[in-house]
Amino acid sequence: MYSMLRQNAYGIVAGTLLMIPLLTILMKQWQERYSWQELLPKEAYTVSYEFDMFHLPEDAYVESYLPVSNERQEIRVLPAEEGQLALHTTTDKTGLHARWESEGQTDVVFQHRFEFEGKALTYTWPKVAPLDEYFPDSVELYRVSTAAIQSDDPLIRSVADSLKMLGFGHTMTSNFQYVSGLANTGSNALTDALTALQRQRASCNGQVAFS
Repeated sequence: MYSMLRQNAYGIVAGTLLMIPLLTILMKQWQERYSWQELLPKEAYTVSYEFDMFHLPEDAYVESYLPVSNERQEIRVLPAEEGQLALHTTTDKTGLHARWESEGQTDVVFQHRFEFEGKALTYTWPKVAPLDEYFPDSVELYRVSTAAIQSDDPLIRSVADSLKMLGFGHTMTSNFQYVSGLANTGSNALTDALTALQRQRASCNGQVAFS
């Protein structure tokens, strides 16, 4: 009898220990509204930006936008190696802006390293394409024509109109297929949207600009 009671006690203790992590996860999900996808193991990637610059003029600097954590990704900046340039960052409405200053050095080689972890998201396309409807002020900034993305150019607007289809999802698919079908120049140089359209060729950066 004593042996059976001891075995039952062990079973209760083991069951309780197994339930504690599960209850902790459920409480965390309930309190912070985590999805089950966020609790599953994910793949993380280490990304390095490397800059090699020589014969620099005085007071030279490098500027770049850096990725930030949001609902689609988690970004963790890794410690810089010794001898790196001083990094200064500012945040504005367009994102996180980084600036590395040469501080009088004429030859510099440095890296910026971070870990990237993507998050799985599901989007539901609206049945009607809101292409001609009012856009909120929060997105107007991203619709302004620029030197690399000439969204107001008549030729670009004409092609965009020709790619419209019934249903927002179909319109997005037709746009993606058109842009992905452009021949690749095999270069990393920026190709502005209008040049990509006129030449029907673009770098990967040009394809992003045109889309």
